[in-house]
Amino acid sequence: MTPHQVDRAEIITLVDNLSDQVMAGDERIERPKLLPGPDHRVNPLLAEHGFAALIRLFRGGEVREVLLDTGLTGRPLLHNAGQLGIDLGRVEEMVLSHGHFDHLGGLAALAGRLRSPVRVVAHPDATLRRFLKRPDGQLVAMPEFLTENFADTPLRFEFTAEPAFLAGGALLTTGQVARTTEFEFGFPVQYAEREGQLESDALMHDDMAVLFVVKGRGLVVLTGCGHAGVVNTVRHAMNLTGRDKVYAVLGGFHLQPPVSDETIRATVDELAALAPQVLMATHCTGFEAQARLRHALPEAFVLGTVGSTLRL
Repeated sequence: MTPHQVDRAEIITLVDNLSDQVMAGDERIERPKLLPGPDHRVNPLLAEHGFAALIRLFRGGEVREVLLDTGLTGRPLLHNAGQLGIDLGRVEEMVLSHGHFDHLGGLAALAGRLRSPVRVVAHPDATLRRFLKRPDGQLVAMPEFLTENFADTPLRFEFTAEPAFLAGGALLTTGQVARTTEFEFGFPVQYAEREGQLESDALMHDDMAVLFVVKGRGLVVLTGCGHAGVVNTVRHAMNLTGRDKVYAVLGGFHLQPPVSDETIRATVDELAALAPQVLMATHCTGFEAQARLRHALPEAFVLGTVGSTLRL
């Protein structure tokens, strides 16, 4: 399956764990500055533990936009979009990378801004009732994703485990990611209720990424959290599109503790071997993994921050 190639693309990070408005950009990435405007006021951007990105694809004279995830609370999503001059009321299509609250918690806030029906693509398991097992063995319920709460909103949910095209065929979801590595273990502390029975949900089958192809550059893969394993995800995207190289790998890579040092090392080694020209680590990648990725891929590495616009 191959999406239509685009002439260029922009990834605008609306929600992320890190906000740094004095960090320098470069020819690839523009970062908003904390500088007074004509009214002498500064306009800080808000960070939270979560992720959301606006994907803007340029093809011919057409521009298509798709929103990936909504962050944890909705407040940074709406505030940051406003500060950046982005009208979220115009959103027509969305992808939910998986069913965790730090990626879909802003849905209700977003729904109140929408002016027309919005297609929302997600995996069926995104609606599972889930629990986290603490070190003492206690199970803690996670906030549920209940579609009935959005019955009277413009959101139109489409649940599928198969890849789905968006943006007029220029963007493709990975669908359920094949697990092929020996070092990516999903989310071992997670359990889910299926047909009244509680069982391990470590593999998190609902964790999906999105991908597109930039003309003359190649395949771009954007994850939300990468619970499926960022290497699994990139390999899956390459197999799906029949491409043997990847141009850019972006998003959360789920390498923060308690992920083992061995998993971090193997992931960094595999990503270095894939040799993407751009690698932007965000959200749940974790400081240790980001430091190692920057060391392994110094020319490709870009640190994700709230409000940044990555141009591909």
